[in-house]
Amino acid sequence: MPSLSTQRKAPVTLQVCLNVDGVVSSSSDTSSIKELFRDRNDIWILGFTKAIGIPDVLHTELWTVLTGLELGFTMDSKLWRFNLTVNK
Repeated sequence: MPSLSTQRKAPVTLQVCLNVDGVVSSSSDTSSIKELFRDRNDIWILGFTKAIGIPDVLHTELWTVLTGLELGFTMDSKLWRFNLTVNK
């Protein structure tokens, strides 16, 4: 799976851009998520990683999106525009 740095694109207007990624370890049946918020100038606003106990890929990816959106809604909602891109 490509890293966030190769997938991300700066937002074209005043919106905040959210990049998320979820990873499942096949050797330990554990998963982790990472989130990255950037402004229109591609400047980092907020980011984090977190270990979660979900051992399947689909639920990990969905959990990653949900966590990012929940955190984003605690920010100024006037900055939000939704665009979901799924990479294989």
